[in-house]
Amino acid sequence: LDGLNLINDHMLEILCNGVREYYEYAMDWLASRFQPEFMVKMIVVLAFYSEHKQVGKGIVFDAKPKGFLPKLLGKYYLKSLQPLNSSIGLLGQFNRGHENKLVIYLDENAPFTHSIKGNLKLESFLSSPVIPFGSKGVKAINMKDGSGLIMTSNNKMFAKVEKNGCKLFAVQCSDKYSKHYAEKGIN
Repeated sequence: LDGLNLINDHMLEILCNGVREYYEYAMDWLASRFQPEFMVKMIVVLAFYSEHKQVGKGIVFDAKPKGFLPKLLGKYYLKSLQPLNSSIGLLGQFNRGHENKLVIYLDENAPFTHSIKGNLKLESFLSSPVIPFGSKGVKAINMKDGSGLIMTSNNKMFAKVEKNGCKLFAVQCSDKYSKHYAEKGIN
């Protein structure tokens, strides 16, 4: 139970920057990944960013070393190692391997998602009831998709957020325990 308390504390204090409302929203979103009535594609992307590297974003989400979510979800978790717009990335024509995941973790896709064209492509993906999944030499098939997306970045301009938009939940992480401040002796 101590380990779970550490994860909860990390989610609240670091990823959600100590803001209880953000933490409750993020935890409700994560809990929805395990509820059958929500096993359709989530139109909300959890996005955490910090201008400094090594603030602890990957402890919960990253697959190397195995973070909390990859251990918990196993084969239903994917850290996409390809840029979103590459031919084998989530939004590419050969995106097979991204299907049937409860959570897909995207790290550092800012150059794509912040561009107007890239953001529109991501918005279209998030709004579509079915997703085409394909691989080389095989015709793409349309599938209902229940994946939720988590994005992290060290770039403050990692995605376009529209006023009154409901597809992106972005939080600036706390960097109070970051390597940046540790090296400067600040904390």
